[in-house]
Amino acid sequence: MDEKSKLLNRKTPAEAKPKYSFRFKPEVSKMIDTHLAVANLKYRGDFVERAVKYYCLALDGESESEVLCTEIGTLMKGIVAKSENRLWKEISKLVYNHTLTNRILAKVLKDLSDDALSQWQAQAKHDTNVNYGYVPFKDALDDERNEQEDESCRD
Repeated sequence: MDEKSKLLNRKTPAEAKPKYSFRFKPEVSKMIDTHLAVANLKYRGDFVERAVKYYCLALDGESESEVLCTEIGTLMKGIVAKSENRLWKEISKLVYNHTLTNRILAKVLKDLSDDALSQWQAQAKHDTNVNYGYVPFKDALDDERNEQEDESCRD
């Protein structure tokens, strides 16, 4: 392999896949193009290669576990990658909102005593264990208002 090919990370002709030329009807060519993204592929040649493998499996009537395992693995990787991206975006939104809420609360409640903070932390721990960590704002507000009413009735 010459130096230029090494730098460009090219394969030698012996290492590269042999090239073939095929003619497709326009509707078949369109089908390939429209299904590339669905198949999670970039190149038409990869799509045709995969299609030929599946067609041969169907003709043979037997399962080639290597082909099927590879395809299942490819599909799973694609599904996991999409799920990871979606989850990361949602977690990022939650972290942002949580940080914003903490900043606002710190500004508003800067004079809160350590005892009151400890009580709120204990209540949050209880809520986490009982309600899976979720207490709607309206419920928390109603609880605080009820506590204020109880305190004013005692006075």
